[in-house]
Amino acid sequence: MLIDALIGREQGAVRCPYPAYTELRDGPKVTFSDAGGFYLVSRYDDIKHVLQNPALFSSRSPMGPSIRETEAAIAEALADNPELAARSSTVLRRGNVLFSADAPLHTRHRRLMGKAFSPRIVARMEPEIVSICSSLVDAFNVDEPVDIVREYSSHIPVRTLATLLGVSRDSAGNFKSWADALNPHHQAVGRNSSVEELRDIVRRQLAFWEYFENELKERRSTQPTGTETDLLSAIAHARVDGETELTLDEMLGLVAQLVAAGADTTRSLITSGTMLLCQHPAIANRLREKPADIPLFVEEVLRAESPVQGLFRVAVEDTEVGGVSVPAGASLWLMYGSANRDDQIFDAPGTFDLDRENVRDHLSFGDGQHFCIGSNLAKLEARVAFQTLLEGFDDLRIADEGAEVVYEPSYVIHTPSRLPLRLTPTGRQGER
Repeated sequence: MLIDALIGREQGAVRCPYPAYTELRDGPKVTFSDAGGFYLVSRYDDIKHVLQNPALFSSRSPMGPSIRETEAAIAEALADNPELAARSSTVLRRGNVLFSADAPLHTRHRRLMGKAFSPRIVARMEPEIVSICSSLVDAFNVDEPVDIVREYSSHIPVRTLATLLGVSRDSAGNFKSWADALNPHHQAVGRNSSVEELRDIVRRQLAFWEYFENELKERRSTQPTGTETDLLSAIAHARVDGETELTLDEMLGLVAQLVAAGADTTRSLITSGTMLLCQHPAIANRLREKPADIPLFVEEVLRAESPVQGLFRVAVEDTEVGGVSVPAGASLWLMYGSANRDDQIFDAPGTFDLDRENVRDHLSFGDGQHFCIGSNLAKLEARVAFQTLLEGFDDLRIADEGAEVVYEPSYVIHTPSRLPLRLTPTGRQGER
């Protein structure tokens, strides 16, 4: 089956997984993958069923077996460094929060974070995001190809999160390195990284924990004023009637999840959307003339090129999905990228359509209790990022249009690892 190439992270399959998804949807409703060791849930309605029944399907291992590869590779790399291994093991207990927690723990975190991650705090970030995007574009050397990943999309979410969390200016320079270290699993580190590279990842992770542990302790030691302006202070002082305050481990776990999830997925969204602007110049021109349509573009990018192609759930008991028996303890890959191209839900799903009426029905942020808490921030960052590019450049083109774009070696995160572009600044169209 085509899906085996995707699970095996073959470049052609991770670049374009959609034929594999079509093959699955045209076959049995739910199938077991011997290559992955998990069930494949590829149809929209079946995925919605799983997401809306958290009592039957646990979120305790949302990244699936790829995280075990990472853990095994890191454990092996630290085998002859017991001090580093011991320090690393102390942070593992801090991971069972929000994204990977089930009710009632998830309910508690969601209620507490709902106040800390309020729409008011997110909306207040727009001027800062505009400034971030503008400063990055101003630094482009447009006389040479500009790698939009290295010079633009990878920086926007990290700088935004640093500002949102109130990271000090002195530490902001380290923040991207820390954020990158929190996301090693989708890089297939067990296959591609040396022992020293893995140890470096662990050291950077520990630096992240140490910095935020000190910052949270300091904020927790002060009395809340109700006028806190950064998310870290809001987390430190989060209170909900009937709930005990967050523990330090919970706070650290929440911060780590926000950084890990927010940096990776938003980078993917901005990169994929920029590539689509290059591939659809008519759409780019329409958006220049009518910026009010950029939010629709963001939604269609999310549908057509879902940054997270799927997450995992674990069956709590013997159950059924799509009429197929699934035993207790089995892992299920909920294939959001496939659901978003299900022709039972979306007309002509392989066509990029800015006027798609039901575009917001995509599952790129999940559904149900675990719907992404940072979705509004991600969409705001993407809208500003695209508008900044469209205002700054009359023409965006992939530098080597005949070459295949190389993607990250992952079947979970879907994104080009590099995207060199040739850019024509506004007003210089006739010069090139």
